[in-house]
Amino acid sequence: MEQENDDGYIWALQELKTLFQPPRTPKVIITDWELALMLAIELVFPISIHNNCAWHISKKRIQNCCKYIQEDDWKDYQTSWNLLFSSKSTEEYNKNIEKIKEKSKDYSGSWAYVSNNLLPFQK
Repeated sequence: MEQENDDGYIWALQELKTLFQPPRTPKVIITDWELALMLAIELVFPISIHNNCAWHISKKRIQNCCKYIQEDDWKDYQTSWNLLFSSKSTEEYNKNIEKIKEKSKDYSGSWAYVSNNLLPFQK
């Protein structure tokens, strides 16, 4: 795609939308961590569920959190994230978030990144 910005993504998604027979639209859309694309999806496919790819979430988290967490604590922290991603209910997900928050108490930079950049985009 030539223009990977708000207008470019909106145009591309509107073109994609023409391929669907009204009132059908995608039920779920999985993307990478592209903010302009995320916003365009909300505009063009407002009833579709948008999720970010778990691999991209993990990549961003590792890239931004490993600098805050001591090496000997990293494996335990990773295990907590694996539990979060395998949560089978909202209740279990919320409990796992609290566990991660607790494990991050000594690493405030890590929790700040997660709570400000990853969690707001989860539905």
